[in-house]
Amino acid sequence: MKTEFADKVVLVAGGIGELGGPVTRGFVERGAKVVVPFISEMKLNTFLADYPQLRESVRFHRVDLSNEKMVHDFVEGVRKREGRIDVLVNLTGGYRRGVEVAESESYDFTEMLNLNFTTVYTVTKAVLPQMFEAGGGKIVNVGSSAGLRGSAGHAPYSVAKSAVIRLTESLADEVKRDGINVNCILPSTIDTRRNRMEMPDADADDWVTAAELADVIFFLSSDRARAIHGAAIPVYGRA
Repeated sequence: MKTEFADKVVLVAGGIGELGGPVTRGFVERGAKVVVPFISEMKLNTFLADYPQLRESVRFHRVDLSNEKMVHDFVEGVRKREGRIDVLVNLTGGYRRGVEVAESESYDFTEMLNLNFTTVYTVTKAVLPQMFEAGGGKIVNVGSSAGLRGSAGHAPYSVAKSAVIRLTESLADEVKRDGINVNCILPSTIDTRRNRMEMPDADADDWVTAAELADVIFFLSSDRARAIHGAAIPVYGRA
């Protein structure tokens, strides 16, 4: 077992998703104490069916990450039990096929913002006081290549992911002198079961894998990335 994160407390928001699986497992394998919030019992059961070895080694807590009060209480509970949070990884997000702006409703935008941005903001804000008190920490967010440039029919998702990038940059500039590194990765299409099902004619060999993204997340969460602040790193595979 690797010990790069030995005795580190890592909170992985979105840690039971298809990207979350390799990330959560990888932190455990590297010696971390991993805490994962979840909202859906069905998704948790699916995750544990895929990763049965994590049932006893990861602390799972039911939390609605869009509820600021619930998130605050959850994070405070982690601090009381574990003493601190060294690393926060924000994987929570999702995509719904978009519509053109002329045909859209405000709900199309608020849904994508709530799912992809608000959850990141809420958890990050709750964790920051602990990192200030501890004198440092690592925060890694997940943006998207779509956050760099809009395209027809994808405005709600692009707006939301762009907000994640701007939050990353702004926060990194605010806290870099407090010993806190804030960065994000920008995947293109991720090779997941859902994407393969929804795009059966695409060449999935060109997509980036969850394991490849996880490796970049481990780097940004480590002391090796101590000089990196506010980076938005493209991780596209061969796309």
